[in-house]
Amino acid sequence: GRLAMADALLDMGRHDEARVAFEEIYADHPDEISVRGKLGCFHFHVGAFEQAEADLSAAAAALPDDIEVHWHLATLYLGQRRWSEGWPLYKWRWPMAKRPAPEALIDLPQWSGTPLAGQRLLVWSEQGMGDELMFSTCLPDLLERVAPENCVWNCDARFADLFERNFPGLNILPIDKSAAGQSTIRIPDCDVQISAGDLPSVFRRSSDAFPKDAPAFVADAEKTESWRQRLAELGPEPKVGIAWRGGVLARFKRAKSSDLADWSELLGVDGVQFINLQYGDRAADLAGTPIHDFDDLDPIADPDGQMALISNLDLVIQTSNASAHMAGVLGVPVWCVLPAVADWRWSFEGDECLWYPSMRLFRQREAGNWREVLGRVAQELRAVAASQKG
Repeated sequence: GRLAMADALLDMGRHDEARVAFEEIYADHPDEISVRGKLGCFHFHVGAFEQAEADLSAAAAALPDDIEVHWHLATLYLGQRRWSEGWPLYKWRWPMAKRPAPEALIDLPQWSGTPLAGQRLLVWSEQGMGDELMFSTCLPDLLERVAPENCVWNCDARFADLFERNFPGLNILPIDKSAAGQSTIRIPDCDVQISAGDLPSVFRRSSDAFPKDAPAFVADAEKTESWRQRLAELGPEPKVGIAWRGGVLARFKRAKSSDLADWSELLGVDGVQFINLQYGDRAADLAGTPIHDFDDLDPIADPDGQMALISNLDLVIQTSNASAHMAGVLGVPVWCVLPAVADWRWSFEGDECLWYPSMRLFRQREAGNWREVLGRVAQELRAVAASQKG
C-alpha cells in the first residue's frame, strides 16, 4: 500500500513528498531489494542518475524479471548515450507497455545484423507514430544491406504512402493501428524478422553512427502545393508551427505537456505567423491566441497532410510529440522543448539531436518550469524574426 502511494505521488509530479515516502519505506525495509528498485526509479525521474544507476543495477541483478527496473535501466543507459549497454535492454519496452513483442507472435528467427544473402527480412513497426518515424531513419542503412524487394516493412497504414513514396520497391505491409482491437494481416513469406526499434542495435551502436546529414523524407507533392498556397495567403512573414502537448502515459504526459499560457511571451514575438500543429480538440486552448488553426486537417487521421503542412514551414517549435518527429524526418528546422528529465531519445543533455540533424533541443532548467525555457526560445525566435525582416 505504501509503495503504491509513493508511486502515485511520483506520477502526480509531487517529487518532494515522493522522495520522503520512498526513503521512509526503504529505511524500514533496507534488505528489501524491490524497494531499492523503486527508489532507483524515483532517482531516475528526478534526474539523480548516478544514484539511480546504483539502485537499479543492484535491483536488476537480484530481480531478473522485474520489468520496471530493467526498463528504467535501459532508458538510463540510452539517455546517457551508452548505446552498447542500452540497446540489449531495450527489449523491456514491450512488457513495460504491456504488449507482446511482435516477433514473439510469429515463428521466425530474429535477425541480429548478420549478412542476409538473399534472405527476406520482415521488420515490425514500433508502438507510437513518433517511434515509427524515428526508427525509420535506420531504413536507408538497412537498404544498403538488403534489397528493397527482400525487405517487408510493416507500418501504420497512415504512413503507407510516405514509405512507398520515399523507398521505391520496398514491400509495405500496412496495419490499421487507429482501429479498435488488433487487425489481422497476412504475413508474406520471410526468413528472418526484427522489430524496428531493434534496428539501432545493428546500425546505431555509437553516437558517431548517427548520420550527420540524414536524407530527408519527401511529403506528398499535391498536398504540399496546396498548403504552400494556403500559407502564402497569410503574408510574407516566417511561418512557425506550434504544438504544446504530448505523451500518453500520465507520468510522461505531465512531463511532456505544457500549458498554452506558458507560451505567452513566445506568442508575443512580432513578425512571425504561428500555425497550429497540435492534435486533439484544441479550440478552447486556441481562443484568443494569434495561432492560425486549419481545422479541416486532422493530424491523427491524416499524418501525410500534417507532413505536407510542416514541409512548408520555416520552423517548428513544440514539446515532443509525433509532429516533432515529422519535422525531423522532413529535415525542417525544429526546436523541441523538453522537460528537465527528457525522454531517453533526446538524451539527457546537450542541444543537438542525434536522430534528426535539423532539430535543436531546449531543456527545462528546473522540473515543471516551462515559462523559463520558453522565454529562452522566445528570445531566439525574436532574433530569427529580426534577421528575416532585415
